[in-house]
Amino acid sequence: MTAKEHLFYGLGMVAHAVAKADGKIQEEEKRELHDLVTEWASQLDEDYDTTEIIFSVLKNRQPDYDQGYTEGLKNIRLGDQYLTEAMKEKFVFLIQDIARAFPPITMEEHAVIERFKKDIEAL
Repeated sequence: MTAKEHLFYGLGMVAHAVAKADGKIQEEEKRELHDLVTEWASQLDEDYDTTEIIFSVLKNRQPDYDQGYTEGLKNIRLGDQYLTEAMKEKFVFLIQDIARAFPPITMEEHAVIERFKKDIEAL
């Protein structure tokens, strides 16, 4: 895996963590991820489709959301030399949008989102 691919691999893990934070991944969250990733992959010529693949693979592994988040951020850091400010904004938007896909946003989901905003900004 290239360093740049690690960004999207990690994003898939963080997306899975926020979707799992309320206890169960909802179909609406999967659909929202798919729609965003499909649109962005075609528009931005980036590897956003990797994000959806990792998200799907993790349903079989079922890491708890804290562990998934930690591993996801670790992977994002492996490719952070390719992380632009525009990508940071897209990553945060994607994470927030997944949480909003199945209201209400729980305290756990909100905590993951806020943690991600802080961690991604520090990169």
